[in-house]
Formats: sequence, C-alpha cells, structure tokens
Amino acid sequence: MKASGKLAASPVQRIDNLFIYERDRGMCLRCGNINCDPPHHIVFKSEYGALQDGQWNRILLCRRCHRWAHGETSGPLREGMSDKRARQRELLQLLADCHGAQNDLEWQELWKSVGGDSV
Repeated sequence: MKASGKLAASPVQRIDNLFIYERDRGMCLRCGNINCDPPHHIVFKSEYGALQDGQWNRILLCRRCHRWAHGETSGPLREGMSDKRARQRELLQLLADCHGAQNDLEWQELWKSVGGDSV
C-alpha cells in the first residue's frame, strides 16, 4: 500500500513514529514548527543498517528543516555547518540537548558514525 507516494507505515512503524512524536512533543526540534513531516532518519538508512530505526536516529522536523537535513536548501546554517556530516551532528546534538540522549549507547554509536568527538 502507498500513502502519498511512499510505502504506508506498518503497525510497528506507526507505534515507533508515535513514540518519536510524543518524545519530541509534536514539534520540529530544530525550529519549533508544529507542522512536521514523518520522523526523519538522521543517519540515512543507506549508511547505517543496524540502528537505522533506533529512537536516537530519528527526529521530528518540519518540511523546511527536513529539506535542509537532506541538503536540498541552504537554510539558516550556522557557520561551518554546510556539509552532510555537520548537519547530522547538529541534529544529534539537538537530541542530546533536548532529551539527554548522549548518555545512551545507541546515540553514542551514531555520534561516532558521523565523526563526532568523544562524548
């Protein structure tokens, strides 16, 4: 089944997505917008197999910030944040700042995979 051009979420994916929506309080963690796309994979599925659907590899983003995360628009980038790995580190840092994720082993593994300094 397809929903808006993509495969429809399975029951497990819907439950996982609901967890992400509740954890991120239903808003884009980057800009605070309440109109969000489905949870975004920070480290893309093609790059990270084992933990691709883990809770710390997904974040709520609005359409504008989601496009920024994929490098489709420059957006309001901070200085030095123009490459993909830097965008991934910024999103992982948001999870650490908002939810204390840096204490979780899954988050630490993701952080290392995007070239983050030791925690």
